[in-house]
Amino acid sequence: MNQLVTVFCNSDELSKYIVWEFANNGYNVNVVVDDIKKANYMKSYGLPGRISIVTGDIVNYTQITSFIKISDIVVNCFDLKIGNKKYLNLVNSFFPDFLAECAAKYNIKKYIHISSISAELDSKSSYGAMKKNAENNIIEKAKHCSTILRIGNLISNESKYISCICQFANLPFIVLPKSIKNNFLYLTNAIDIAKSIINTVNDNKTNGKIYNLVNQEINQLDFVKSILTTVNKNPKIVFIPNKLSKIKYSFMQKIPSDFLCFASQILYSSDIVNSNKINVNMFEKLGIKSLNWNEYSEKICLRNEDFGIYDENIDIKNYY
Repeated sequence: MNQLVTVFCNSDELSKYIVWEFANNGYNVNVVVDDIKKANYMKSYGLPGRISIVTGDIVNYTQITSFIKISDIVVNCFDLKIGNKKYLNLVNSFFPDFLAECAAKYNIKKYIHISSISAELDSKSSYGAMKKNAENNIIEKAKHCSTILRIGNLISNESKYISCICQFANLPFIVLPKSIKNNFLYLTNAIDIAKSIINTVNDNKTNGKIYNLVNQEINQLDFVKSILTTVNKNPKIVFIPNKLSKIKYSFMQKIPSDFLCFASQILYSSDIVNSNKINVNMFEKLGIKSLNWNEYSEKICLRNEDFGIYDENIDIKNYY
């Protein structure tokens, strides 16, 4: 009998890779989302009946518990960065904590929580503090069955960040905030995250540990320039004060996602059903290192020397 995986997510670009990977490795997948209309397309990622999409309310503990009781594996990639502070705390801290309690109570085989590199690099921010608090509670309550994967700035075949840069590359100039010169991106390939999850499921050695999944650290301005070089565009870069940049980015967020995905096709294949991996050569052109899975053992794709098992005395900046 196939094992049942319950994935709690907000139907974003990461969740589709996770669902696809589980379904194509023989698991039955129950996808719990906040908006079922945005996630129905995921049913096509597996054989008929293998993937079910249901609406879940994270404050309805009775409903959430009913999902967990019937599951063998639970994955939480539900995340929120912008919104009411009280609700942010609920999503990023209290909800994963509750899942850990349920995982321990109902003897779940594996609970995998997708956290953020901000929990270590920016733990003084409200978002980083919430993520850090969730990690501590998960390890305390479900150490025997939980694995935490920290991710950085997500990149995939539908990355809106890359799509926006591609779109504005056709203009005579591109406007960027001054802070971009000193900012760093901690890039994480969505496919690498999905493969990491699959490889940790059956390896008990990963229980109670936190891994930092970062393909590469890169200066944000250098990353933008590499994208422009890749698409063979050379617009003039104009730097503006950070406060003014908020106006520009609020405008960019209103651009229809379908249009952004069309722009991203310049870089990537958009059909992850027929091609479940990003064009590696294009990543290399952008200066992004792809994790070499062949170097890892058959059961687990995470190595201590690459990602660093969580330790209070470790400064993870030394790893990149």
